[in-house]
Amino acid sequence: MGGTIEKEHEYNFSLDPVGTRRMLAASDNVTVIPIEPSFLARLHGVEHFDESEDPDPKHSSYSLYLNGDSRISMAMAQLQLALANYGTHKEVADGRTDIMFDSVAAFVASGRRKDLYIIKDMVATIDDKGRIIPAQETSNEESALSFSVMTEWASARAADEFKFLLARTIAAGSFAD
Repeated sequence: MGGTIEKEHEYNFSLDPVGTRRMLAASDNVTVIPIEPSFLARLHGVEHFDESEDPDPKHSSYSLYLNGDSRISMAMAQLQLALANYGTHKEVADGRTDIMFDSVAAFVASGRRKDLYIIKDMVATIDDKGRIIPAQETSNEESALSFSVMTEWASARAADEFKFLLARTIAAGSFAD
């Protein structure tokens, strides 16, 4: 998980851009999950609803996650509360969570439900700020690498489906297809 397509900076890849480029060059089968699809995977109080559905926060992915009683659910809730108390993450007070980003990468790596997300092959480079720059947009095309990128969710509904799948899995303590 790392990199950004649209933002000016991404933390993970910018920590060691040279190492990131080296890692991407070391394999011919790498899929990068940038921050953009991860932002859409945050659990929060109300998802995208059709007009015929009830946007009741009690039925949100975040509520499902918070009401889980599995050991992993309890551990994640304690971690999130500790981060909030430490002052580094205020998302709990906002009714959402951001500790789910790496779960998008794990989900894509599992190969499950490929219908929920879009992966594109790219020839690009990583700049020093962690941005994924397509080869045709850089003056340094010889440093470009080939890798796959999860560019987006198939739809807003697909992102919500992933959030509910993730919340149910954490709440139950086992993968819920």
